[in-house]
Amino acid sequence: NANFIEGSVEPGKNGHPGFVVGTALGQMSCRLPSEAGKGERVSLVFRPEDVLIHTVAQPSGINVFPGVLERLIFVGNRIHCEIRSGTLLLHSEANARTEIQQGSKVFVEVPADYIRVLRV
Repeated sequence: NANFIEGSVEPGKNGHPGFVVGTALGQMSCRLPSEAGKGERVSLVFRPEDVLIHTVAQPSGINVFPGVLERLIFVGNRIHCEIRSGTLLLHSEANARTEIQQGSKVFVEVPADYIRVLRV
């Protein structure tokens, strides 16, 4: 289940350099196509295994958003996680030995290098 988030290209704020994508989560930094212009609608796509789960806030704050673990599904040596962040449901994976519990407040991080931008 890849994660798809709709947004539009806008100038960065609060430590986000250059242009970013404004989404329902907030501003997300990623590599934008050179032809992408301000106001252009795009979709961001990233894989569940690329979403990092933290139990404490991260100092950089770039592409880090608060959330709640809504559902955990144990599959062998992995845990499939569904995390509610604002109005969005994000899919992530974690090692089965990770100490997380359903209903826990977490912070999700999506490294910019793992985000793909699709022009709409």
